[in-house]
Amino acid sequence: MLKKSFVPTKRFIALMSCLTGLTALGIDSVLPIFPEMINYYQLPEHDHNRIQQVVFVYMLGLSFFQLLFGILADTVGRKPLLLIGIGIYALAALSVVFTSHFDNVLLARFIQGAGLAAPRVLTIGGDFRPLARGVYYVDCARRFIAAVGLSRYA
Repeated sequence: MLKKSFVPTKRFIALMSCLTGLTALGIDSVLPIFPEMINYYQLPEHDHNRIQQVVFVYMLGLSFFQLLFGILADTVGRKPLLLIGIGIYALAALSVVFTSHFDNVLLARFIQGAGLAAPRVLTIGGDFRPLARGVYYVDCARRFIAAVGLSRYA
C-alpha cells in the first residue's frame, strides 16, 4: 500500500538540518579553545598533545553507539531515541562545564558522542534512507536530501 505523499515543510527541513549539523558542532566548537583548555586543566608541557583526545573520544562514542541506536530504532521508534540521544548529549555537555579534571572531560565527551549518535543515525543514516523511506516518495526524498544534506557542510 502506497503512503500518501508528504511534502516537507520548511520547519521540518530546518529541524533535520539542525540535527544533522549537531555532530559537526560537537567537534568544531571545541577546536578553537584547545589552548585555553590546556591552561585550564593545567596539562604539563609534555602532555599538550593529550588535548587532542577530546575529539578522539567524542568520535569513539559517536561511532560505537551508532550501531546501537540504529538497531534500537527498529524496535523502539525514531522519535523516543532521538529525544533520549539529545538528552544524553545535553547532560554530558552540562557536565563538561562543571568538571575540573581532564579525565572527566574525556568521559563526558565520550558520552556526548554517544548521545549524538542518535541524531546522526536517525536523521542521516549515511544517506538519509531511513528517514526518507518512512516518509517520502522518491522524488520528494531527493529534494529533501539535497536541502538537508547541505547542512553537513555549512
